[in-house]
Amino acid sequence: LPKYRDLAKYDRVLPSWEEGGRVLSTSTQPSLAIEMIKLLKILKGSKVLDIGTGTGYATAIMAAAYMDSYIIGVEWLPSLINTALKNFKKYDLRNVEVHSGDGYNGCILHAPFDRIISMVAPSDISPFWFRQLKVGGILVSPVFINALYTPVITCEKTTERDLLCKKSIDAVF
Repeated sequence: LPKYRDLAKYDRVLPSWEEGGRVLSTSTQPSLAIEMIKLLKILKGSKVLDIGTGTGYATAIMAAAYMDSYIIGVEWLPSLINTALKNFKKYDLRNVEVHSGDGYNGCILHAPFDRIISMVAPSDISPFWFRQLKVGGILVSPVFINALYTPVITCEKTTERDLLCKKSIDAVF
């Protein structure tokens, strides 16, 4: 948002969308977004599901850094989807697309995925994400414990029925 532009140079969470004086979306702290992307261990040719695309910041980083992979974003705010699409076009990113919807449901249209990343903090890991992740796939997501603690976990789908998870980063979303 323009009124926060001067703060963008700092490594902190900032509002990315407001309506009626209410913040509806925030950007993930840049250093945290980078660390989460690293945890994905994206391989050549990976298909990545990005939950909570927002303005497309982290999505664009993945698309630019892993040009031989395909990034599919899901965002529930149409205004943010439009902003993300403009950002992808601005940087000529062609290995990315964004769908409108509730990220908790994943994106069955493009499943299965090699990697899934969430930039929003659900209270649990969505069963839809589990079903849409390939065996051997990696999922990275914050998990809402309380307003002051949303640790980032990294999970590997080891079998069709098992997800092995560990806390990777202490964080607040």
